[in-house]
Amino acid sequence: MAMIKMVGLMKRRADLTHEQFSQYWLVKHAPLALKLPGIRRYAQNLVIGGTPGYDGSPETWWDDTAALKAAIGSPIMAECNKDEQLFTSEIGGLVVVERPILEGQPDERKAIIKRMAFLKRKEGLTREQFSEHWLTKHAPLALKLPGLRRYVQSVALGSKSDYDGVAETWWDDVESMDKAFQSPIIPEIRADEKEFLGSVMSVAYVQRWILP
Repeated sequence: MAMIKMVGLMKRRADLTHEQFSQYWLVKHAPLALKLPGIRRYAQNLVIGGTPGYDGSPETWWDDTAALKAAIGSPIMAECNKDEQLFTSEIGGLVVVERPILEGQPDERKAIIKRMAFLKRKEGLTREQFSEHWLTKHAPLALKLPGLRRYVQSVALGSKSDYDGVAETWWDDVESMDKAFQSPIIPEIRADEKEFLGSVMSVAYVQRWILP
């Protein structure tokens, strides 16, 4: 069975610069997170563009929901939550199952440009209808984006999630990503989005791996 992933959205404290937020997250908070029981992988994504107001997105991988629940109830998680107050002002997110569409081989030991689009389904669609359209209709269009290195659809678990999924794409650099989203396939992609999406919030990141 595929592992599950917890994806977060973080805003830094108002009295911190983005650089101070980034440094604290890496040097002080990451060692705490690595102590969480059952954690399998851990990545920190630092915002470089997209929706204003967000500074980072943590990703953690777990064997299953039971493992995640055990970690959430652990003393270390309580310590992590307390520490988050020292460098963040707001944290949200969702739990997902990854659905790889294009398997790439990014070097996880160096910086990787990643775009994450947080998706809400169109009103009137069920989560299942949204997921089916995303996979069978939209994915083939997204695969036509020039320069795309990897593509994963992360489907939300649980009915109370703020989002229905996260579209994750990887690129060689910011220029490649920007060029792709100005390519001739974009109008067709945007037209299809209207068929199954209610809203999209996109953020570009540099991805740094803490626990590959």
